[in-house]
Amino acid sequence: MDTKLYLFRELRDQDMHWHHVGPHHERLSFNLLDLVGYAPVKHNDQPPYRLYNPFNWRGPKMPENSHATLDAVKAAGRAHALEWLAQAGRGEVIWEALDSGVHWRATADGVDMASYYYSDGTLPKYKTREKWHVGFRVWFGGTYYVIDFANPEAARAEVARTWRHWLAVAQERFLANK
Repeated sequence: MDTKLYLFRELRDQDMHWHHVGPHHERLSFNLLDLVGYAPVKHNDQPPYRLYNPFNWRGPKMPENSHATLDAVKAAGRAHALEWLAQAGRGEVIWEALDSGVHWRATADGVDMASYYYSDGTLPKYKTREKWHVGFRVWFGGTYYVIDFANPEAARAEVARTWRHWLAVAQERFLANK
Protein backbone atom coordinates (compact mmCIF):
# COMPACT_ATOMS: atom_id res chain seq x y z
CA MET A 1 0.00 0.00 0.00
CA ASP A 2 1.18 3.46 -0.86
CA THR A 3 1.41 5.39 2.40
CA LYS A 4 0.04 8.89 2.03
CA LEU A 5 1.46 11.98 3.67
CA TYR A 6 -2.03 12.53 5.05
CA LEU A 7 -4.77 10.21 6.20
CA PHE A 8 -7.65 11.27 3.99
CA ARG A 9 -7.91 9.98 0.44
CA GLU A 10 -9.90 12.65 -1.37
CA LEU A 11 -8.11 15.84 -2.33
CA ARG A 12 -9.65 15.99 -5.78
CA ASP A 13 -13.05 17.08 -4.46
CA GLN A 14 -13.62 20.61 -5.68
CA ASP A 15 -16.87 21.15 -3.85
CA MET A 16 -18.96 19.92 -0.96
CA HIS A 17 -21.39 17.21 -1.94
CA TRP A 18 -24.56 15.69 -0.55
CA HIS A 19 -24.61 11.95 0.01
CA HIS A 20 -27.69 9.84 0.52
CA VAL A 21 -28.51 8.51 3.98
CA GLY A 22 -32.19 7.67 3.49
CA PRO A 23 -35.33 8.98 1.80
CA HIS A 24 -35.15 12.79 1.83
CA HIS A 25 -32.22 12.49 4.22
CA GLU A 26 -28.70 13.46 3.17
CA ARG A 27 -25.45 14.75 4.66
CA LEU A 28 -23.20 17.45 3.28
CA SER A 29 -19.59 16.32 3.15
CA PHE A 30 -16.20 17.53 1.99
CA ASN A 31 -13.28 15.14 1.65
CA LEU A 32 -14.87 12.46 3.84
CA LEU A 33 -16.02 14.64 6.74
CA ASP A 34 -19.76 15.14 7.27
CA LEU A 35 -20.50 18.79 8.08
CA VAL A 36 -24.30 18.98 8.29
CA GLY A 37 -27.33 16.85 7.47
CA TYR A 38 -30.99 17.30 6.72
CA ALA A 39 -34.09 15.16 7.20
CA PRO A 40 -37.86 15.65 7.24
CA VAL A 41 -39.08 17.33 10.43
CA LYS A 42 -41.69 14.61 11.01
CA HIS A 43 -39.69 11.66 9.64
CA ASN A 44 -42.33 11.04 6.96
CA ASP A 45 -40.31 11.83 3.80
CA GLN A 46 -42.37 15.01 3.36
CA PRO A 47 -41.55 18.71 3.79
CA PRO A 48 -40.70 20.63 5.86
CA TYR A 49 -37.05 19.69 6.35
CA ARG A 50 -34.65 20.48 9.18
CA LEU A 51 -30.89 20.77 9.32
CA TYR A 52 -29.07 18.80 12.00
CA ASN A 53 -25.50 18.47 13.21
CA PRO A 54 -23.58 15.43 11.97
CA PHE A 55 -23.20 12.22 13.99
CA ASN A 56 -21.21 12.67 17.24
CA TRP A 57 -21.23 16.47 16.91
CA ARG A 58 -19.59 18.05 19.97
CA GLY A 59 -20.12 21.76 19.25
CA PRO A 60 -23.05 24.12 19.86
CA LYS A 61 -26.46 22.60 19.26
CA MET A 62 -28.12 23.28 15.91
CA PRO A 63 -30.88 25.86 16.41
CA GLU A 64 -34.43 24.82 15.62
CA ASN A 65 -35.09 25.30 11.93
CA SER A 66 -37.55 24.41 9.20
CA HIS A 67 -37.26 24.67 5.41
CA ALA A 68 -40.13 24.24 2.97
CA THR A 69 -38.20 22.61 0.10
CA LEU A 70 -35.16 20.43 -0.55
CA ASP A 71 -33.48 23.31 -2.41
CA ALA A 72 -34.02 25.61 0.57
CA VAL A 73 -32.66 23.16 3.14
CA LYS A 74 -29.64 22.36 0.96
CA ALA A 75 -28.87 26.07 0.52
CA ALA A 76 -29.19 26.59 4.28
CA GLY A 77 -26.97 23.54 4.92
CA ARG A 78 -24.23 24.88 2.67
CA ALA A 79 -24.44 28.32 4.32
CA HIS A 80 -24.24 26.66 7.77
CA ALA A 81 -21.20 24.60 6.71
CA LEU A 82 -19.43 27.69 5.33
CA GLU A 83 -20.14 29.62 8.52
CA TRP A 84 -18.71 26.74 10.57
CA LEU A 85 -15.68 26.53 8.28
CA ALA A 86 -14.93 30.24 8.69
CA GLN A 87 -14.71 29.71 12.48
CA ALA A 88 -12.95 26.32 12.44
CA GLY A 89 -9.32 25.91 13.39
CA ARG A 90 -9.42 27.78 16.66
CA GLY A 91 -10.01 24.75 18.86
CA GLU A 92 -7.79 21.89 19.89
CA VAL A 93 -8.04 18.31 18.68
CA ILE A 94 -9.75 16.56 21.59
CA TRP A 95 -9.33 12.81 22.09
CA GLU A 96 -11.91 10.78 23.97
CA ALA A 97 -11.28 7.22 25.16
CA LEU A 98 -14.24 4.96 24.41
CA ASP A 99 -15.34 2.30 26.86
CA SER A 100 -13.67 -0.61 25.06
CA GLY A 101 -10.20 0.50 26.15
CA VAL A 102 -8.88 0.10 22.59
CA HIS A 103 -10.88 2.75 20.70
CA TRP A 104 -10.39 6.52 20.76
CA ARG A 105 -12.30 9.29 18.98
CA ALA A 106 -11.08 12.76 17.99
CA THR A 107 -13.15 15.89 17.57
CA ALA A 108 -12.04 19.34 16.49
CA ASP A 109 -14.21 22.44 16.43
CA GLY A 110 -17.21 20.23 17.21
CA VAL A 111 -16.88 17.80 14.31
CA ASP A 112 -16.14 14.10 14.85
CA MET A 113 -13.23 13.81 12.44
CA ALA A 114 -10.98 10.90 13.39
CA SER A 115 -10.52 7.82 15.52
CA TYR A 116 -8.09 5.04 16.11
CA TYR A 117 -7.95 1.47 17.35
CA TYR A 118 -4.87 0.24 19.19
CA SER A 119 -4.44 -3.06 20.97
CA ASP A 120 -1.24 -4.76 22.03
CA GLY A 121 -3.25 -7.85 23.01
CA THR A 122 -2.87 -7.41 26.78
CA LEU A 123 -6.34 -6.07 27.58
CA PRO A 124 -8.66 -8.39 29.48
CA LYS A 125 -11.99 -9.71 28.23
CA TYR A 126 -14.49 -7.03 27.16
CA LYS A 127 -18.18 -7.89 27.53
CA THR A 128 -18.68 -10.85 25.13
CA ARG A 129 -15.29 -10.56 23.45
CA GLU A 130 -12.48 -12.84 24.60
CA LYS A 131 -9.79 -10.35 23.55
CA TRP A 132 -9.15 -7.65 20.99
CA HIS A 133 -7.00 -8.45 17.97
CA VAL A 134 -3.50 -7.03 18.03
CA GLY A 135 -3.22 -4.07 15.72
CA PHE A 136 -3.38 -0.39 15.01
CA ARG A 137 -5.81 1.37 12.65
CA VAL A 138 -6.30 5.08 12.21
CA TRP A 139 -9.39 6.64 10.62
CA PHE A 140 -9.85 10.15 9.29
CA GLY A 141 -13.41 10.86 8.24
CA GLY A 142 -14.97 7.93 6.44
CA THR A 143 -11.81 5.97 5.64
CA TYR A 144 -8.90 4.32 7.36
CA TYR A 145 -5.36 3.27 6.69
CA VAL A 146 -3.32 0.66 8.48
CA ILE A 147 -0.12 2.61 9.03
CA ASP A 148 2.88 1.70 11.13
CA PHE A 149 3.01 4.27 13.90
CA ALA A 150 5.54 4.04 16.69
CA ASN A 151 2.82 4.57 19.31
CA PRO A 152 -0.58 6.18 19.87
CA GLU A 153 1.03 9.60 20.39
CA ALA A 154 2.52 9.44 16.88
CA ALA A 155 -0.90 8.53 15.48
CA ARG A 156 -2.50 11.43 17.34
CA ALA A 157 0.13 13.82 16.00
CA GLU A 158 -0.54 12.61 12.44
CA VAL A 159 -4.29 13.03 12.90
CA ALA A 160 -3.74 16.59 14.16
CA ARG A 161 -1.50 17.34 11.16
CA THR A 162 -4.05 15.81 8.78
CA TRP A 163 -6.81 17.89 10.39
CA ARG A 164 -4.81 21.10 9.85
CA HIS A 165 -4.16 20.06 6.24
CA TRP A 166 -7.84 19.21 5.65
CA LEU A 167 -8.88 22.54 7.16
CA ALA A 168 -6.40 24.53 5.05
CA VAL A 169 -7.64 22.85 1.85
CA ALA A 170 -11.30 23.42 2.76
CA GLN A 171 -10.80 27.04 3.76
CA GLU A 172 -8.81 27.80 0.63
CA ARG A 173 -11.43 26.24 -1.62
CA PHE A 174 -14.50 27.73 0.00
CA LEU A 175 -13.54 30.92 1.80
CA ALA A 176 -10.82 32.53 -0.34
CA ASN A 177 -13.29 33.97 -2.87
CA LYS A 178 -16.21 34.47 -0.50
